[in-house]
Amino acid sequence: MKEVFIVAAKRTPIGGFMGNLSSFTASQLGAAAIQNAYESIALSPKYVDSVYMGNVLSAGLGASAMSLS
Repeated sequence: MKEVFIVAAKRTPIGGFMGNLSSFTASQLGAAAIQNAYESIALSPKYVDSVYMGNVLSAGLGASAMSLS
């Protein structure tokens, strides 16, 4: 079995319905979380094999927002 390391954990901000974050898609928010995670670690992205993300209440997102991030 390969060794597994969790090097960062980030989340997107919480916004209200039709609030300040409503102009962003779930994919854009996910991409921002991934970018912020990479910025917080001293490790090149070429050494990262997998990124795992999840979401709650995904109705209406269409294609998987995590795979589009």
